[in-house]
Amino acid sequence: MTAAAAPPEQFAGFRMGTEKKLLRWEKIVEYMHRAAAASPRVRTEELGKTTNGNPFIVVTISSPETLADLDHYRQLQRRLAYPRNLPESEAEELIARHKAVLLITCNIHSTEIGSSQMVLELVDRLATEDSPFVRHILDNVIFLLAPSFNPDGQIIVTDWYNKNLGTPWEHSFLPELYHKYTGHDNNRDAFMNTKAESRMVNRLTYKDWFPVVYLDEHQMGSNGARIFVPPFKDPINPNVDPMIWQINGMLGYAMGAALHEKGYTGVITDAMYTSWWQGGFLMQAWWHNMVGLLTEVASARVASPVEQEMAKLGQPPSGPELTFEQMRNRDPRKPLPPPRDVMPRNTYPRPWLGGRWTLRDIVDYELAATYGLLEAVANNRSLLIRNFYHLNRKQMDLGALEAPYAYVVPRQQHDPPVAARLLELLDELGVEVHRAAESFQADGKTYPAGSHVILMSQPFRAFAKDLLEKQTYPERRTAGGAVERPYDVTGWTLPYQMGVDMVEVTKRFDAKLELLKSIPIPPGRFEPATGKTVAGFEISNNANNAAIAVNRLLKAGQEVSWAGNRNILVRAKPGAATGLAGQLEDWSRQLGIDVKALAAPPSEPLRKLRPARIAIYKPWLPNMDEGWT
Repeated sequence: MTAAAAPPEQFAGFRMGTEKKLLRWEKIVEYMHRAAAASPRVRTEELGKTTNGNPFIVVTISSPETLADLDHYRQLQRRLAYPRNLPESEAEELIARHKAVLLITCNIHSTEIGSSQMVLELVDRLATEDSPFVRHILDNVIFLLAPSFNPDGQIIVTDWYNKNLGTPWEHSFLPELYHKYTGHDNNRDAFMNTKAESRMVNRLTYKDWFPVVYLDEHQMGSNGARIFVPPFKDPINPNVDPMIWQINGMLGYAMGAALHEKGYTGVITDAMYTSWWQGGFLMQAWWHNMVGLLTEVASARVASPVEQEMAKLGQPPSGPELTFEQMRNRDPRKPLPPPRDVMPRNTYPRPWLGGRWTLRDIVDYELAATYGLLEAVANNRSLLIRNFYHLNRKQMDLGALEAPYAYVVPRQQHDPPVAARLLELLDELGVEVHRAAESFQADGKTYPAGSHVILMSQPFRAFAKDLLEKQTYPERRTAGGAVERPYDVTGWTLPYQMGVDMVEVTKRFDAKLELLKSIPIPPGRFEPATGKTVAGFEISNNANNAAIAVNRLLKAGQEVSWAGNRNILVRAKPGAATGLAGQLEDWSRQLGIDVKALAAPPSEPLRKLRPARIAIYKPWLPNMDEGWT
């Protein structure tokens, strides 16, 4: 690399992980662009703008020869993802010349800031070092790196920390959500795909690249283990293929081995984080036949160190364990109580016994785990690619051989735009959605042309099935007989959540279907006036999108009321009916709402609507309780 892409310490003016020093997002972006300009091994691309308008970047790292032909490798990966016309013999030839695609995302939770600092040293080494270790990675892996999944939050946290640095409030909690709409739950937006950042990462994952391995780097509490690496703990989700759990363990143990090789303590597996729930980005990969991995490193106080009293190996401290609230409300200037989990075992062979913990420790642990994963992916290149191909073929076969064979979304829906959005979500996340060109029968029921069908004979069958069927969480009890609390959500059936009529098909059927490239909102019905007099317009309140029309009308100063049948009435002002009709006809088509012109106002009482005046109370603590806004 040239002087334009100086080493991270020279570029930033401090070593990454230095106590009480943080590099802000715009400098991280600048560094990644400099690295790409200076090294043929690095390419930096802006995928779009974040919620607050900041650049969202992905860095692609591989050998210069691979980067020069990147579109070719992207097409190879798509063939593996949708392998209908890829026989085994041809697949083996493809695998022999292909690279393993690895995606790592960092810093989705913005106070878990270490990975956004670590990435500079990671990129610097891969871009500059001429060693067998690095060459082996570059020759076998296409490495996609998102330095921050939430750049807006990285900026918010960095600014808050720097503002209070050196004051009595240096350790104070951030008094605002670090994502404008979802806060800490931004990592639970995977299948609803509502946020700009979610849409960019999901497009990268399920439309552009289809990585065979996906790692999401996080941080956790400060008083126990130093890092979690897979395997995850029970219960497992039955729709995930067993090979995913096995390779999760294989690559997790590779990361653990790299950490132990460095002499790092406190590496734990098979703990805390379960294998059940949908909603997280790395978990979502499992149902797409991709290996999804998590690291959780013990946190410092952003960039300030944590001190913890020492424990003795094999001798848990006496006395009651502090509750979460007691830990949270402790004076941050005092040391944490000693760790309680100090018994060596197979899943935690060298327990953390306490001491000083810094941002640099976080960077070191994350670097060791990341290099361990990169090496393991390079070493197992053909196995990982072949597994992705085989599981995609296997899911297609399962969908053809066993029920359910499909899910049908009938054309007639209570809220057609919401039904279209459910189908659009599936499409955005790689699921194939078909539309019936003619009427057909399935399980003894007749469905009209225009009904949508999600066939189960497709590569991402497990994902579609898991989102559309009802979940039954297994009852789990502790050794003492108490019910074990689930780690996260236990059910997510989308037709239930969204109010969409969807039918599971349990017998084979035939239908003339067309594969859709996009899922448009079905236009609503607009019934114009039959006579010369127009008193107003009635908008059906079935569709949620009717609320959009109401707010637009109120903003424009129109008189809007709620009729007794709960539909919406818009009174036409004298001489303005024609213009209002044209506007409502456009909205009917765009929003999928039904609108009817009225010759006379309804006889039942009307309830006049006014623009909503909404205030959001923002407490300093606990701000995460605000939820999604």
